[in-house]
Amino acid sequence: MKISYQVIECNKIDKQLMEEFIHLEQKFFGLTRDDLLKSISQKDLLYAFFKNDERKLIGTLAIKWIFFQDHVIVYLGNGAIEQEYQRHNFSNTVLFNSYLRTHWKFPGKKVCFACFMGTPKAYNIAQRYPNHFPQKGIETDVFTRQVMTIVCDTIAGEGKYEKHGDIFLLTAYKKKNTIREKAIEGVVSYDGYYEEVNPDYRDGKQLLMVFKVDTEAFFKAGKYTLKYFMCKNNLNSQSHKK
Repeated sequence: MKISYQVIECNKIDKQLMEEFIHLEQKFFGLTRDDLLKSISQKDLLYAFFKNDERKLIGTLAIKWIFFQDHVIVYLGNGAIEQEYQRHNFSNTVLFNSYLRTHWKFPGKKVCFACFMGTPKAYNIAQRYPNHFPQKGIETDVFTRQVMTIVCDTIAGEGKYEKHGDIFLLTAYKKKNTIREKAIEGVVSYDGYYEEVNPDYRDGKQLLMVFKVDTEAFFKAGKYTLKYFMCKNNLNSQSHKK
């Protein structure tokens, strides 16, 4: 089975793909059609993943560029992946592609990433990026708190998030079906911090994370990811031999 992806400007998504996008997103988020159309219209690029033999949409992630001082904040949202493909780590593809694309499009700008994380499983990617905030035992600096506020105001809007010191929680979807049970059963965060600062995540609250990255840090994360896949493939090969 082969999987491919396209990067599409959000204002140029064709009618058929938009319908597939809405159908997929509504499996994960209890949002109306108008909610989803508004959400995707506010993003810049859509990463659409397809199962090649059927050209079927199986996953999405979108990005929005937010500018602050000498930084470009790459916000990731609209993430929905069919359950059987969730182990393919599409987010890594988006992270690497959008990092390189951002440097090409906005040369000279520093880059950081931001996203709202809905489960401990999603939060665990922070382990690959040591310079992430909020972080257990480390105080969030003033600049990063400013970034967090700008992201919340831009993406969520007034009255749709909570702020507790350097903890920002998206609450707009609290009563919606944002968390699938199979995505949270038996999964915990690698350091226990996610559950500590966002105990209501099962009700849909999502924790804002900001990742400061430079070229060295980014490719270190890439090596970590490659090592993970190599170990995973070795384990799979051994299990097949048995």
